[in-house]
This record gives sequence, structure tokens and C-alpha cells, in this order.
Amino acid sequence: MKRFFFCFSFLLFLASTITAQQPVVAKLPALAMANPLTPGEASSVEEAFNNLLSEARNVRFINQLVLDKGMRDYQFQQRDWADFEKTLALGEVLNIDWAVRSQIQKKVWRNTFGTNESEIIVTATLLDIQTRKITYTTPLRLKDANEARNKMGPLIAEITQIITSGTGGLTQPSQPTAVYKVGDRGPAGGWVFYDKGSYSDGWRYIEVAPRETEKTLPRAKIVEKVKGTDSGPSIEIGSGKLYTEILLQTNLDYQIVKAAKICASLELNWFKDWFLPSRRELSALASIPTPQFGGPNLGGFNDGYYMASST
Repeated sequence: MKRFFFCFSFLLFLASTITAQQPVVAKLPALAMANPLTPGEASSVEEAFNNLLSEARNVRFINQLVLDKGMRDYQFQQRDWADFEKTLALGEVLNIDWAVRSQIQKKVWRNTFGTNESEIIVTATLLDIQTRKITYTTPLRLKDANEARNKMGPLIAEITQIITSGTGGLTQPSQPTAVYKVGDRGPAGGWVFYDKGSYSDGWRYIEVAPRETEKTLPRAKIVEKVKGTDSGPSIEIGSGKLYTEILLQTNLDYQIVKAAKICASLELNWFKDWFLPSRRELSALASIPTPQFGGPNLGGFNDGYYMASST
């Protein structure tokens, strides 16, 4: 009897030690991109994602009651999950190690036979509370919401591997396994409009922020030229971020500088590295004919003037 009691106690101690070492994870509400994604499709996919993630081994999920109480105590609203600093602050208070948020979108297009085809794309964005770094997963492509339960396994396995491997905190977008198509909703919540084919210099894709973030400024009354943005790699796609940083360093009261500040201050899906595009990037964006994304092209451009960071 004593020997049995000793073994039982040791196993309980061992189990509690392992549990204590497991990373604590918070499952956040899904970011569902409505139209053409329906509420029914979004809820079905989110339910499958949450259920399978709850079954993942080697991770411990914060109790929903504890999470809800923490949100009430700190006056944390559902919309605050989109705020990087507020999410970090609540996570630190509640001793959360990771925050995981799924992102669900639906693409519809017309094939060569003139009929519509569609797919549902599911990705996950992971925030490491301690390192403040964001990691995102490979997109999972489904024919419809009914496939979610049976095909969600690889995505859940990738999430678990990121959390438990100790290799989390990859700086975006340095995860070479994540492959996107032009027209996909990217990990930062925008539309992927450019793919240079491989990762180099720390990036591969460029996203354009969704149209609801668009701002309007009065047109400049003079030709605004800023030194450093009118030469060099202006013809290259990928130079917009450099030019935006140059504009932010000036004290000029130019409309183009105001536009750069607006872009740099944007925060979307925890990403804060938005920039004002160069002329070449604007041209590339306007040349992609995808009316299903809100306009005659991927950017949803109308007739008018658009600011660029290269002058």
C-alpha cells in the first residue's frame, strides 16, 4: 500500500511539473473576412479550428472564464485584440505565453469555362507575448467549410510545433514555409499583390492594406520633392518602405510626408510595418484585375490622384 501511494504521488508530481512547463495559450476570436464569406461558413470553420486546437497536446489553454474575467477587470474590449500593445499587456497580466488568432477568408473567381469557383483560406497568426514577435502559418485551402474538420490537422500541427519548438518569435515575414498567392489575404490582414518568388533581404511578399483603411488628403499645391526619394532604386518594387522612412525623417510640411506618417501609424492584425508605396508599387497594384476584391483591380482604385513615396 505504501509503495503504491508513493508511486501515485510521484506521478502526480511529475504530471503537475510537465503541466507547469507547458506554454499557456489564449485562443482569440477569428478574424473573418466577410463577403463573399458568409457568417455560417465563418462560424463552421472557426468552430472546427477551435475544437481541434483545444485537443492539441503539449500546450495549455487559459480557461475561458479566467480570460473573460481578466478582460472585464482591465476593461478590455473584443476590438482590443487587434491592438498589439493592449494584447501584450493583457497577456502579461494573465501570464499568457502565446495568443493565437485564426484568419478566415473566401475567394471567388470565374474560370475559363465561365463558371464561378471558390475556396476558403485559413491561416493563423501567433503572438509570442514574451518576445513580442509575430509568427504566421502556411495558408490552409479548403473547397468549402465542410472540409474544415477533416483537413484542419496540418494547420493545428504547425501551430503546436511553432509554440512548443522554441523557435517562435520569427520576425515577419521570415518564415519560408508560408506560401501565398497574389490576391490572398496576407498575414497582416491586407491583400497580397506582389510575390518576388523567394525570400531575400527579409521579405518576399508585399501586401496592400484593405480599402477601409484608405485616407484622403488635399492634393499638394506644389511639386513636392524630398531628397533621397527621387533617385536610386525608385524603379524597383520593394523601395516604398525605404522612401517612407526617408519621408518620416524630414520636418517638411508636405502632403506626401503627412501621407507617410498615416501609413506608418497604421496597425492591422498586430502588424505595424505599413508604408507609403512607391510609384512602381502603385502601378503594379493597379495592373492586377481582380474586381471581386472591391474594385476594378486589387487596390480598388477609382479615378483620381494617389500619393507615392517616390517623387
